[in-house]
Amino acid sequence: MATTHLIEDGCRRIAVIGAVPPANESNSDGDGPTSDVTAPTPPDATTHSTNSPDSSTPSGNPSAPIPSTSPCTDPPTQSSSGDLRTRGHCAALADHGMSCDPRLLIETDGWNSIDGFEAVGRMLDDGLDFDAVFALNDTLAWGALRCLRERGVDVPGAVRVVGFDNIDESRYMAPSLTTVDPGRTDIARLAVESIIAQIRDGRRAPAKRIEAPCQLVCRESSPQGVTP
Repeated sequence: MATTHLIEDGCRRIAVIGAVPPANESNSDGDGPTSDVTAPTPPDATTHSTNSPDSSTPSGNPSAPIPSTSPCTDPPTQSSSGDLRTRGHCAALADHGMSCDPRLLIETDGWNSIDGFEAVGRMLDDGLDFDAVFALNDTLAWGALRCLRERGVDVPGAVRVVGFDNIDESRYMAPSLTTVDPGRTDIARLAVESIIAQIRDGRRAPAKRIEAPCQLVCRESSPQGVTP
């Protein structure tokens, strides 16, 4: 979604900050308009746990862990959201007949603003040719925006910036941040519904893929339909 937006608006050298370079052939479905939900599961009903739906619990109504919808700032790993987003980016490039330049897949120690700031600083110091930044979360994008501003790089005139998560603060950045809204409310609802169903049934449910709708929120850092 983010990559397709940038390509359709004329960007050809898209740097991905927080990337996890694929270790093998991608199995992603691309960067289509959905977010995957993996719901945590309660313990088996045969185990005696305070979180188990076993009838031996005092209340018979155990509490279930509630999945967090906060943006991830931990270092990405293979099979993490960072890996999936990187693969989606590469798949979107392929869909448009473009190859994925590994030099534009920028790994970071974490997913915080300082990591985005330092990553863009290294890119500029190394003379890396790029016309867009896709940061794999909004806090990385905030750091990227700050670095570009301090270095005198015009956003979005020279470089476009897109984040991921649609954190509330992103609308107040200068410029305001274009970002992917992954539908965190829907993700939380679907995950909780899955947990409740498993508690009610008294057993783990088989693993399944659940998709939540997501959308691109266009703001000043990469306005829709404006070619650089």
